[in-house]
Parts: sequence; structure tokens; C-alpha cells
Amino acid sequence: MIRFVVPAVALVVVAAGAAAARGQDADVVKRLTEKVELLETKLKLAEREIQDLKRENEQLKTGGGKGAVEPAVGDRFGVGTKLTGSLVRSWAANGKRVTEGGDAEFEVTKRSGKDFVAEFWTQNRKYGLELEGTVDGGFVKFRSTKSLNDAKLDVVGLHVFTGRLDKGVLTGRTTKKGDPTYIGEWKLTVKKE
Repeated sequence: MIRFVVPAVALVVVAAGAAAARGQDADVVKRLTEKVELLETKLKLAEREIQDLKRENEQLKTGGGKGAVEPAVGDRFGVGTKLTGSLVRSWAANGKRVTEGGDAEFEVTKRSGKDFVAEFWTQNRKYGLELEGTVDGGFVKFRSTKSLNDAKLDVVGLHVFTGRLDKGVLTGRTTKKGDPTYIGEWKLTVKKE
């Protein structure tokens, strides 16, 4: 009888070990899938940026690039400038890619040389942030500095935007400190009053 029990116990131990290995494999596959999705998103963004740079380069080569990137003076980013458009955010949560979009409003409230302060609102003005940044030769960079309403926003200071203001259109992306899976894509257009 012992001859049969020992092999049976050994078989159960081997089967349990194989099941645990499969569980570990599933976790590894899940993490790799998340990383692949993030890399695919980053690749798409890089490809778009390359296409934009190629178009701009071609304009400059043909002489049509004069004024393609607006100069700092008269860059359409003065106090009172309002931009509206969309913001699409994506990140990894619980092993899945989450994508969320919404409206975006942006208004420059202060400007001193290259430096500016602006208000940003989203979700039909439900959430607002004050932003501080710079605009230089069409290149725009900013970060959030405080919440503009009573909403308990834990994003103040965590997001950094880099992008371009070209012919009245602000495009770019945000990244989030501490979350390499986060990407926000912006496209806002100067609102004509």
C-alpha cells in the first residue's frame, strides 16, 4: 500500500507545482501584455510626431515654412486666449489598459515673456486646475500647480505637458510622475470670440 501512496503523493506535489508555475506564467504574460500595449501607444505617438516634423521640414525646405511656427511675439498665447478641444488619457489598471476622453478648456490668465499661467477645466467645468508653464517659439510646456475648485484632485503637480502651438492649434501629450503607463493626448484650438 505504501508503494502506491508515495507515488500518488509525488504526483500531487508535481501537479501542484505545475499549477503554481502556470499561475506565475499568467502574471508574467499579463505584465508583458501591459508593457506591449504601452509601447504600442508610445510608438503611435512617436510616429505622429515624426510625421508632423517631416511636414514642417518639407515646408521649411520649400520656403513655405515662414511663419509655420508662430514667433514668441504675437504667438496667439496672450492673456485672455481661450482654447477648447479634447483630451484622451490612457493608463494601466488592474492588468488592463484604461482609456478615457473628455472635453478640455484652457485660458491664459497671465503672461510675462515666455512664462504664462492658465486655467484648465474638464468634464464640463467640473474639475479645474491652475497651470504654470512656458511658450517659446511655438513649444509649450506646463504643469499643474493647484486645484481651482473644491474637487479633491490628487493630480496637482503630477502631470507635465509638452507640445506645440502651431497656427492656433495646441497639440501634445502629458506624462504622469510615478506612472510610466500614463499618456494624455491633447488637441485644443484657439477659440474665436
